[in-house]
Amino acid sequence: MSGAGMHGTGLPLRRMAEERVANREQHTGPLEPAEMVKALHELMVHQVELELQNEELIATRSELEDNTKLLTDLYDFAPVGYLSISSNGLIRQVNFMAARMLGRERGLLLDEYFTQFVAPENRQELSDFVSRVFAEDGTQPCEINLLQQGQPNMIVSLKGGLSPNGLVCRMAIIDITEQRRVEAAVRKKNEDLDRIFNLSHDLLGIADHSGHFRRVNPEFERVLGYSCEELTTRKFVSFIHPDDIPATLNEVARIKAGENLMDFVNRFRCVDGSYRWLEWRAVPYGDGLMCAVARDITERKMAIETLRHSEEKFRSIIETSPTAFYAYQLQNDDQIILMHANAAADEELGIKHAGLIGMRLEDAFPNLVGTDVPEIYRSIAKGELNNQRFEIRYEDENGIPGFFEVHAFQTNPGVIGVGFSDISERRMAQEELEKRVRQRTAELQHRKSELRALADELSHAEERERQRIALVIHEDLQQMLVAALLNLGMLKSKVTDAGVLRELGHIEEMIRTSVKTARALTAELSPPIIRQCGLAAAFEWLQTWCGEKYGLEVRLDIENTAQPSIDASVTVFRCVRELLFNIVKHAGIQEARLRVWLADDDILKIEVSDAGCGFDPEVIRVREGLNGGFGLMSVHKRMEWLGGGLEIESSLGTGSHFTLWFPLQSTDHAEPNK
Repeated sequence: MSGAGMHGTGLPLRRMAEERVANREQHTGPLEPAEMVKALHELMVHQVELELQNEELIATRSELEDNTKLLTDLYDFAPVGYLSISSNGLIRQVNFMAARMLGRERGLLLDEYFTQFVAPENRQELSDFVSRVFAEDGTQPCEINLLQQGQPNMIVSLKGGLSPNGLVCRMAIIDITEQRRVEAAVRKKNEDLDRIFNLSHDLLGIADHSGHFRRVNPEFERVLGYSCEELTTRKFVSFIHPDDIPATLNEVARIKAGENLMDFVNRFRCVDGSYRWLEWRAVPYGDGLMCAVARDITERKMAIETLRHSEEKFRSIIETSPTAFYAYQLQNDDQIILMHANAAADEELGIKHAGLIGMRLEDAFPNLVGTDVPEIYRSIAKGELNNQRFEIRYEDENGIPGFFEVHAFQTNPGVIGVGFSDISERRMAQEELEKRVRQRTAELQHRKSELRALADELSHAEERERQRIALVIHEDLQQMLVAALLNLGMLKSKVTDAGVLRELGHIEEMIRTSVKTARALTAELSPPIIRQCGLAAAFEWLQTWCGEKYGLEVRLDIENTAQPSIDASVTVFRCVRELLFNIVKHAGIQEARLRVWLADDDILKIEVSDAGCGFDPEVIRVREGLNGGFGLMSVHKRMEWLGGGLEIESSLGTGSHFTLWFPLQSTDHAEPNK
């Protein structure tokens, strides 16, 4: 390669030299032999010089090629991504690391737009950055997100400069994703710590060994009333109660020596001059610092003091109380010991308790052995049970009488109070009252049975009357209408006047309509299909009837073949028909569902539901109860007569669900006389 280059360079030089010699010969004429020898010598020297220069150039060129290869390797295999783009954003040069960051082979990236690998929200920022580079404006590094297929975006830092010819922007791309992740984690951790510090209900502070707070949280300001600035510009001993300063300084010295401070209590002055009791924990923290946590226990201190006064008052009240009272204490061996009995206890039981003080519960009152009372007292003393109120029968050889009402409660950890009173007379009165209640209940059950029998008879009478009316319509009215049709037909055959025939035709159509109405009325009054084929077949007839009469599509779902008595079938049939008629009138929908199934314990259930406008059952109950309506209230009463009931689930805009239920065994009544 070097020889070819030298040869290519030597040919023009030789031609130029020959032309120059020829020109000289033309102007000067032929040279003398001596001059020719001298010229030849000079030419040879010059040739040697040229050869030396040529060798030096070849060595220099080889060194340049080696350096170029080295720089190329450094560029291609550098751990930093290098990229060159044109002013319109096309990639002109890219190294392997940049290609890896962009997620493509290097050869496929050339002449591709760099922006397609940049997150959309960063593309304008990249465009501004490149524009500043081409404008030779000293630019700061730029951070953008590179898209990564199937992975989170890569955060990179771009540093750019313009090429010497000013045609491309050269950029160094550094992956700073992990750096930013670590920075974000550290920032979040610091934010979490600051949030905990600021939101803590405890007083948190960092102090130095000179006695100044370096930092305090807002809880200091809330509890003591001083601003954070006041608390950090004055020594903290200036806020401490004078009586507590020596002990506080002693504890600070221990912390300086590297010890931890646990549960130290002192008083801090508030901005209003009052003092709050604070319980401290502190540990050495860093160089010459301590971290301290305090909790305001003023209320607890006050509560303990109040409790002490309360116990004294309670003891005096118990001593003078007319209610019998015991005090028991739980020992380490889990035994309950009688500690005190007031004068009312002596009077209530008629015994002197002085000889029982200090005895185990089971020894003082042997008849409690084998009952739940000792374990109840232990659980209350341990705090495992709250206050307990119960009744107990107790009699022993000491003559302690009958029934007692006991109220046991914890007064202090391990100590319980037991108040009790003799309720023997009240218990006897209660038993007498319960006896009377049982008698009344039996009477009510008897009345209820009689009422059901009357209701059954009323239902039978109603059904008999319906059958009688249906029979009259069928055998009298319908027969008369059919006879009228026959006579009208005979009359039409004798009439020739067209007008009269037309009027007779209208009359005939009216009579035919009356016949259809009478037949429908007969079926509605007492559908014979109930007695002939049973309740399931009657529901199938009702499904067809609702569709034909009201245009209501009833989806029928019968999951069993249970057959109630005729009376129950008739009652349930009429209730279901009433509910379907309510859907036609009020639901605003042309579709309903009728489901029949046999539940556990031979309970037959019938569900009528729709997806209509719904209603408020309470409003309907109040309205029908006040106005004496015969709608849902009537259905409910009819089902109660069968020993069952009606359940309603509905609300405005959610449709309605009615569930009728009754026990099959309670409906086996005798069929009424036809």
